[in-house]
Amino acid sequence: MLIAIDFETHLISKESPIPKPICLSYYDGKQEGLVTSSKMERTLELLFKSEHTLIAHNMSFELGVIDQYYPALRRYIDKKLERKELICTKIYEQLIDCIRKKSIMQFNLAALVLAYFETDISGDKKDPLAWRLRYSELEDIDLKEWPSEAVRYAIEDSIWAYKVYQEQLKVPLDISNSVAADFYLNKMGLAGTNIDRERVLLLESELKSAVKEHTEILLDAQILTKNKKGVTKRNMILLKSMLIEALPDTIRKTAKGSISTSNEDMEQYLLDLPSDSPLRPILVSYVEAMRVEKVLTAFIFRLKQAEPLIRT
Repeated sequence: MLIAIDFETHLISKESPIPKPICLSYYDGKQEGLVTSSKMERTLELLFKSEHTLIAHNMSFELGVIDQYYPALRRYIDKKLERKELICTKIYEQLIDCIRKKSIMQFNLAALVLAYFETDISGDKKDPLAWRLRYSELEDIDLKEWPSEAVRYAIEDSIWAYKVYQEQLKVPLDISNSVAADFYLNKMGLAGTNIDRERVLLLESELKSAVKEHTEILLDAQILTKNKKGVTKRNMILLKSMLIEALPDTIRKTAKGSISTSNEDMEQYLLDLPSDSPLRPILVSYVEAMRVEKVLTAFIFRLKQAEPLIRT
């Protein structure tokens, strides 16, 4: 049997990257249901101990919630994954999209419902007053007293996930490894990596020292210029003219016909240049300076923001 499930939760926040569940909906193609806190763990236990295949649109989120708030069920998650009994319709669609002639680009549930059924459910997703953003208001309220719209929204996500999967089955795929990887990698990312700030600052200092000599070479060659405030700027026009002069027969072009200065092509230029070319030390310094600049701006910058964890 196929059964689709979906949680409604508190909102995700920095303090709570895995939000507390408020209710769980399910749909098996005929019967639908909704349970709240007092019955959620028992319902989940029955579902995960069964041999039924469970469907969710973003299965790693559903599994993350179970893993966080119902630790006694973790062993059943592992077994379910091993038996290939967990389906993520988001991942399924992404893999189908790999073999399409034209990508659909969007993989949220509303986009898939529109693509497969020509039904627009995005209004419920985008409305700032929609129940999807307000389920915390219902946490301590008996399900019998819930507004009908809140009940309907929660259940319909399970129904739509079930229907989307029925359409996806027309393209048979084994997505079990991808579903497992999505969950375990997401769990690792949410757990975070502890960052030693002092070591990051030391690395930053080491990199800046290492690139200083290369920067001076580029300034002397006027490939880098510095304004009155000490801000450097690359002179790409001059660099490209040097490349054309040194490598007129092997210069590489972009799709638009300009001189390519991609990392890959710069490395190739170094291989093409004669060992005694005056451009060689300039090009070596350029490649190394750009490599270190990338580390400083893209990685050191973010490592310094760790508090002290980085969650990927």
